Amino acid sequence: MHYYFDPRSLRIFVLGIASGLPWVVIGSMLTLWLKDAGLSRSSIGYAGAIYAAYSINFIWSPLIDRIQRPFGINLGQRKSWIVATQLIMVFACIAVATTNPTSNASLTILLCLIVAIASATQDIAIDAFRIDSIGEDEKELMSVGAAMAIAGWWTGYAGIGAVVLLLADSFTLDWPTLYRMIAPALLILTTLVAFFPEPDMQKRQAKQQGVRASYIDAAKRQSSYRKLLALTATASPLLLALWLLSGGAGIADAIKESAWYVPSGLLAGAALLTAGILLIGNNHRTASTLTHPNSSPDTNVDKLDYLSAALASAVIAPLAAFFNRNGVKLALGILLFIVLFKIGEAFLGRMSLVFYREIGFSNSDIAYYSKLVSWGVTVVFSLLSGAFVVRFGIVRGLFVAGIAMAASNLMFAVLASLGPIKWLFATTVIIDGFTSAWSNVAFVAFLSSLCDRTYTATQYALLASLGTLGRTFFASSSGQLVDWLQGNWPLFFILTALAVVPSLLILLKLGNHLESESALEPPDTPATT
Repeated sequence: MHYYFDPRSLRIFVLGIASGLPWVVIGSMLTLWLKDAGLSRSSIGYAGAIYAAYSINFIWSPLIDRIQRPFGINLGQRKSWIVATQLIMVFACIAVATTNPTSNASLTILLCLIVAIASATQDIAIDAFRIDSIGEDEKELMSVGAAMAIAGWWTGYAGIGAVVLLLADSFTLDWPTLYRMIAPALLILTTLVAFFPEPDMQKRQAKQQGVRASYIDAAKRQSSYRKLLALTATASPLLLALWLLSGGAGIADAIKESAWYVPSGLLAGAALLTAGILLIGNNHRTASTLTHPNSSPDTNVDKLDYLSAALASAVIAPLAAFFNRNGVKLALGILLFIVLFKIGEAFLGRMSLVFYREIGFSNSDIAYYSKLVSWGVTVVFSLLSGAFVVRFGIVRGLFVAGIAMAASNLMFAVLASLGPIKWLFATTVIIDGFTSAWSNVAFVAFLSSLCDRTYTATQYALLASLGTLGRTFFASSSGQLVDWLQGNWPLFFILTALAVVPSLLILLKLGNHLESESALEPPDTPATT
């Protein structure tokens, strides 16, 4: 238990709050505001596609691994990114408060999209900060750190989210006022983060610069035509990501009808991409000096060679390192498991607030049970789950948690069948909070253990984004599924329970290979060969 009082664990808890709070803004607050504004269930479900930012944030994660002073902020590489994104969210929340979704839902969702992008970027830096703060040999602290991160996340999401809903009901505060109240909370967190010690980054930077130097040597032997093609291919996913976030994935019916939205998003994406490349390129002299400390900077490196090598070492090297470490077959199995594991839970979570309101629960009921009770249960069981994972190992913890997670979804089917019974609501929330906490701790510890410390931000963002991918793009159609089932909530929740089965079958197949990795074994278990 002493691991929970380690200063690093306490800092991870605070960062978890900072990570969870934006989900109140783009989750429960936006969902209920859109419902009060008269939008259909399908439109509310499509609005949830702004969570795509969390699914594809790995595409711009190399910038967080490379750029040390975003927007000129110099608090340390990880902290600077966290502070910068929090300030963006502060201004975006203030802007959301000036909108009216009844008359212009697209503008409200667009500004919440900005919050989602900033929050998804912040999560990259926060996860990298957490992993970099813990030594690779500190397996117990890695699981405890995952537990503290989840406990903090739920404190920010459910704890503060409950306060927001209580204020909405008890003090009849309107949604714009509540959005304005979120801004000071974000500023308080920004101030706290500014005083955290930055994880050591010298070893990581030295390795990254060595990899980049090797890519520069390789680029010198390639034709300009091939380098231009490589640059285009490497950079194009970012443009695709911005297209998806700009409405291509179907954010809402109103947004899809806004002709200016997609082209302006593409132009903004091109500008951001150009700025990112220039920022990386401007560090050329420093990188050359650090890579070759006993010689003068290599002034003979062609700009095209350098840009090609910079993007290749930032984007291709982390992927190559992951596949080299695990092998292609095991790596693909791991990635497929990550995509599928949380789909059922995501379907349930996306429609839960709509379900609560439709069967007769008030905002206050939702605040007390879905937020406050769920918050307390999740925080407590996250900490207990961390101890379980430390004792029994990550793979076994994941499998048992998956079964429990599916079983807990069936409780919602019972609640849907019997109606708005408060004691049953509380029981359902407690069981769901327990299983969610358990599965999340094991899942986060699993993803963290897979990361190469040379590319912490990029690899964790990739793995976490894949986990969010299934949750976002499949669950955004959850409203349509309920409509297709003609409002049959019990059947909907039974289907969400069955959705976890494919991932558990994959985990069974991969179990022996995964447990042979020392990072995934329980303490004091000899590594197998």
